[in-house]
Amino acid sequence: MVKQLDLPSIYKEREDNPVPERFKQFIGRPALSYSTYTAFKEEAYRGQWLANKFLNTPREDTIFTLFGSSVGTYQETKHPQPYLTSFDMSVLDKENPANPLAEYEREVVIDRGSYIIYGFVDRLTNLDSPIGIDLVDFKTGSIAKKKADYQSEDYQQTTMYCYGLEQEGFKINSSGVILFDRLGNTLEEGNKNVLRLTGNIEYIPTPYSRERAENFLKEVDKTAEKIQDYWKLYKKVFN
Repeated sequence: MVKQLDLPSIYKEREDNPVPERFKQFIGRPALSYSTYTAFKEEAYRGQWLANKFLNTPREDTIFTLFGSSVGTYQETKHPQPYLTSFDMSVLDKENPANPLAEYEREVVIDRGSYIIYGFVDRLTNLDSPIGIDLVDFKTGSIAKKKADYQSEDYQQTTMYCYGLEQEGFKINSSGVILFDRLGNTLEEGNKNVLRLTGNIEYIPTPYSRERAENFLKEVDKTAEKIQDYWKLYKKVFN
């Protein structure tokens, strides 16, 4: 049996969103999410991540993550959400899944032997299509500023999702980001810079390849080992 990494997080059962039966075999295993990987890699967010994982400091959602979460939930449920105006919802209504049998927030788990990687796909469509599934990740932000980020090789979230789904036996037809153009910098009522959608929507293809996924996963493996080093040092000093 492969020796397990010593990480601050393990994959465990959840009350609000139970682990699917197909992934219960991974309960108790050391785990890493895509958001953990990116937070640790980016120095600007590493300190906050370390405080959250090592010191159990509550993680505070930013106004941008709160707004983005409302957008994703509205796309799934079509029920009014906090922070969304009637105009915001009319913009989101323009972008509807081509297949009414779309699946939202499907969990993906990738077994790396010594640990697992997990995440949740915003939306899948055409699950029964012989040409393969279509996967999208919802984002909000300035199209002018953020489009290039999602087109770059550094953006690997959909790559990870596609690889995990491929491991489950799915064929991938397409993957991409749906970017809802957003302005503003606050959620405060009455502020002229309150977050809002502009009405522009951009689909950004993120073509999947097995080679790209395998190269990315090697980088995640290295990051997982670095996190283990930090975690062991923390326990040695404070325990």
